[in-house]
Amino acid sequence: MQLISLFTDPRQVFTELDAKPRVLLPFLLMVVLAVAALLLYYVRVDAEWIVQATLAAGGQLSGKDLEQAVKYTSLNTLKWGSLAGVVIGSGVALLLMGTYYKLAGKIAGVERSYRQWLAFQAWSTLPMILSSIVMLVGVALMGPHTLLIDLQLTHIDPLLVTLAPGNPWKNLLASIDLVSLWSMFVVFTGWQAWGGSRRGGIIVAVLPSLLIYGIWAIVLAMKH
Repeated sequence: MQLISLFTDPRQVFTELDAKPRVLLPFLLMVVLAVAALLLYYVRVDAEWIVQATLAAGGQLSGKDLEQAVKYTSLNTLKWGSLAGVVIGSGVALLLMGTYYKLAGKIAGVERSYRQWLAFQAWSTLPMILSSIVMLVGVALMGPHTLLIDLQLTHIDPLLVTLAPGNPWKNLLASIDLVSLWSMFVVFTGWQAWGGSRRGGIIVAVLPSLLIYGIWAIVLAMKH
């Protein structure tokens, strides 16, 4: 089964995908698990507390402004906003990364159809389901006064460091999921399975994260 083989023999999985690309299975699995974790979280968290804590964590509201915002913000607002972010964000990421791989393949001489590169993206990010599984376990064990960001236990923050809310570096470190290193390895392996070079595989696997988090860090360093 390809889902299991991706973790044991990713090269073989990409060899099979080259002939028969499948996009929906891994994509839907990732989205469903992420949505399930969010739904369970919003069932278990204290509604009044999470609304106030979420608005206060932004660091831009205080005093009467915070009280006013709390009055007009409900748990459903936070919940549906989060769910929409996961579903829409995952779809946009799939299309953008499929385009990225298509362009990279054209430059490197690894020619494939756009559908094949969409399958490449969907399967190479499948290890990220581990993050959702860890979050599901965390949600099942959490207390009612727990921020969602504190349940992302595969991310640098809170796994390795725990910065205070309002710290300018917190969102950056909380966005870096260490499981993505595994996904990078899968990209590297898949690129070679499709005829790409070892050097090209390293560049293609690392470049998106390097650009996103590198630019983010530079901007933060310049501001603070």
